[in-house]
Amino acid sequence: MQWKTLCLYLNTSIVIRALEDSEARRFLEECCHWHRCVVSSVHWAEPWRPRTLAEASRLLEGLCIEKLEVDIDALVVEADRLVEERGWSPRRRLDLMHVLAAVELGCHGVIAIDRFIARRAKEYGLLYVNMYTGCPENG
Repeated sequence: MQWKTLCLYLNTSIVIRALEDSEARRFLEECCHWHRCVVSSVHWAEPWRPRTLAEASRLLEGLCIEKLEVDIDALVVEADRLVEERGWSPRRRLDLMHVLAAVELGCHGVIAIDRFIARRAKEYGLLYVNMYTGCPENG
């Protein structure tokens, strides 16, 4: 048996893609088999449609994704500070919160399909992973 060596944070973008796209779902099944995949309480702060939230919750449970708590209020303050400081759109606050949560949780990377998150992941020393990059090797 191989050990799960990396902690990978699932951003909402990959979860939604996996609901719509069998390739993305297979990618998550494989990658989360080999690595520890997590989501944070930031996911539940997203403006989910009720049906999509139910489907996403079933998907995450089926993949045995860990649901971890983070300090939402502190992440909001930090994300708002960064948005203001860097002149980004306030719509990016939740994206920043996901990246900050990944860092806070000690994850090695973020699984997402989002160019903004790809750039922020790199800034914070996180791997950016999706079905196009492929699942990182163990070790």
